[in-house]
Parts: sequence; structure tokens; C-alpha cells
Amino acid sequence: MLAIILCVASEFVRAQQTSSSAHVEGRNFESTSCLSSTQREEILQKLELNKQELADHGKLISTNRNSIVLFDWPTQSAEVDPSFGNFCITGYVDNNPAYPNLLSDYNCGAATYDTQDGYNHAGTDIYTWPFAWYHMAQNEIEVIAAADGQIVGKDDGNSDQSCAWNSNGWNAVYVEHSDGSVAWYGHMKNGTPTSKNIGETVVAGEYLGVVGSSGNSSGPHLHFEIYDAGNNLIDPFYGACNNFNSSSWWNAQIPYVESKINHIGIGYTWPSPFPPCPTIESPNEQFAFQATDTIFLTPYFNYLKANDVAAFRIYDANMQLYFYWYMDNQWGAFQLAYISYWLIPGLGAPEGIWTAEVDYEGITYIENFQVGSLPTSAGNIFSENVISVFPNPSSGNIFLEIHSSKNQQTSIEMFNSLGEKVFAEEKNLVAGVNKIVLEQNLPDGIYFLKYSDAEKISTSQMSVLNQP
Repeated sequence: MLAIILCVASEFVRAQQTSSSAHVEGRNFESTSCLSSTQREEILQKLELNKQELADHGKLISTNRNSIVLFDWPTQSAEVDPSFGNFCITGYVDNNPAYPNLLSDYNCGAATYDTQDGYNHAGTDIYTWPFAWYHMAQNEIEVIAAADGQIVGKDDGNSDQSCAWNSNGWNAVYVEHSDGSVAWYGHMKNGTPTSKNIGETVVAGEYLGVVGSSGNSSGPHLHFEIYDAGNNLIDPFYGACNNFNSSSWWNAQIPYVESKINHIGIGYTWPSPFPPCPTIESPNEQFAFQATDTIFLTPYFNYLKANDVAAFRIYDANMQLYFYWYMDNQWGAFQLAYISYWLIPGLGAPEGIWTAEVDYEGITYIENFQVGSLPTSAGNIFSENVISVFPNPSSGNIFLEIHSSKNQQTSIEMFNSLGEKVFAEEKNLVAGVNKIVLEQNLPDGIYFLKYSDAEKISTSQMSVLNQP
């Protein structure tokens, strides 16, 4: 882990006070065996016994070993999540059987690990980021079935406060699919694995548990491990150095390194995303501030690469540029990183909804916050900068965050670049923050989102860019 206070060159547009330094902190994860060789062998034997017992009672669902079941992503937010993302892959399957420190992930990189005692990482580690312990305490990041299947094993009742190697068992659910493959979902929070019993079936997307830190774990993450019908290890990601299987086992394989911003925090003091394990993190965030308050802006990066650049902008309630800073990352590469700086709007600053924007890797990330009081006229409140649309570009569901001054009905419509209406829905808003999911499957292109209530109409532009 690296923690530094770095002075940065900034262009201050007309802020009363702004930070002359940024707080930068990053982390790269150390390796630890998710299971000992003894634990893994015991699980394999237990699953075989469970399947034999199901077969003896005529309850084991038959499989077709000539097919391959493809997987959806195995985690999700329990509710509408105002963040742009909530995970980072901190370790892929090690495709090089040699050890120690002889590594090869599916893409011929070293984003995996092995250990001195001969363990080669056998799964995909999906780490919650940011605020892993905070999300775990709130049951906010769920483990879901990546494909239809039958539960053939379940572990629960083990401590979920692990920070390093130990002899504890983990909490897990094991699901066999129609091709005979079995997916292991490990490190779940104690008491959260599905109430369904061994032998019952699940469908893709169904709740299995909550991401936790049980067993040999350095923090809350899902260990996703897969075996084919012959108990051969599978790496679901396919690339030039995958030595286990000849194709991807994902319905839509995500990029190898996905540099992005998972969350923008607007806070009242410095955040604390890396406290001593297993302390619950303190996001220290809020929406509304007074003009004389110190406001902390913190983007949380997923795979921040060396020499990455980003542009930070803050617009006041009149949409006038208030603050600008250009980041050139000379601090190194990190799987997880955050950068914080502060500002004080000052007396006389325009009151209303302010907007923070960060340009990174071709995407503009937007977060809103309130300074002072909102205008009394609802017609002045609703404008583009009180509706957050993310992710933008989108490749699937579209998330809206609308700040409303009162309970009211609104119309949300979407048009393509030809002016054709592709979506329309009525929504009932409550006073405060409203989080809305638009489930969409749109082709690539530019779209216009139209929001209208009894007193105001506003539009926002967004783009859809599906993964190739």
C-alpha cells in the first residue's frame, strides 16, 4: 500500500479556497491461499458424496457433458447503486503450474499469484471496491448464481472477519450446471448463504449470499472457482495463455484491465477507505453543504495505471466553471486507488446544485451536490445538473439519480439521434434523492434523455457503447 501527500499543479478558476495538495493512496493486494490443499480436497470429496446421495434418492439432475454452460457476472448490488461500479478483480487463475513467483494469467500477464508451498491461484477474486467492509456490514453486495443449476454443497457458520491466512473454513455455495461443471462461490458473509437446501435448483441471477471475508481471506471478496464435469480446473476467462480450456466460459467476457472510476465521493472530511482490517470504512459523505463548509471530492479508481491522466472540474449552481485540475499519474500503478482534494465555496457562492465531473479513459463521470439552499421555485431546480445519468457511455442498464424538491409525478423519455422515441415511462418521485434503473438493450449510438414534470422540461445527452 502507498500513502502519500502530493503537491499538484492546479488551475484555480475562482474558488474562495482550494487544496494546494491532493491526498493519493493506492493498494495492490498481497497473495494468500483461499483454501489449503487439504481444505480443497475435503470440499471435492464432500461434493462427490453429496451428488451420490442425491443420485441415490433420484434427485440429482442429469447433465450433458458435451455442452458448455456460459456464465453471467456473479455479483450485484442489493439495491440501486449510485456508484459507477463496485468491484475490482484482484487475482485471476494462475495458468502456470510452476512456483513460486512464476505467474501467468489467461492474458499472459501476472495478475494472479502462487505461494511458496505450491498453491497456484485456482479462482477469480472479485474484490468489493470501495468500502468493502462497509458494504459487507450493510449486506449491499450480493453473490448471485452465474448460471442455472442445482445446489450440491453449502458451508455456513464460519467467522467472516478474516484479514489473512488462517485455518478457518469459509462460507460458500456450490452449484452444478447442466454440463456437469460446478461453480464454487467462496468467502461469503456468515449467515447469508441461501436458505435453499442441497438438491434444490437456482436460476441465473438468483441470490446465493453476501460477499464477505470468511476463511483464508484478506478482505471482503468473492472467490469464484470452476471445475468441469471431470473435476478439471477451468479458467472462465479465455486468452492466449489459458492452459485449461479453449474458449471463454462467459456470456460476455469483461476486459482484462478495466481502468475506470467506481465511485465519486462528495464528503465533509477526508475519507478512510483503507483502515486497519477488519475495521469498517468511513465514507464520510453527504449531499448538502453550506457555502463555508470544506467539501472533499474523491474519485475511487479501479486499475489506475502509471501515467494515466484525468481532468477534474467543478461547476457551480449557475453551471460556471469553478475549479479545474489536471492529473498526470506519476505515483505508480495500483489495483485500487483514490485521490482526494478539498475546496471551500465561500460566502457569496451561488446556492443550489453543483456538479463535479471527472474525465478518465474517455468517459465523463458526474456527481452532484448541494451548496446552500435550493431555490424556492421548482422551475429553477430542475435542470441538467440535478439529474445524474450513469454510466455514460452505457452498455446495459442506465441508472438515474434525480434530486426532487417534493413528491411529484415525472415523465422520462428517451430518443435516438433520428428523433425516434425508444423508451417512455412515468415515475413517482419523492422529495429528496430518487434512484431509478432503466433496463435497456439499445444499439450503439447517441441518445437524448428527456425529463419533464408539471413545471419543467430538461434533456441530457448520453451514448450507448456495447462491448464488442
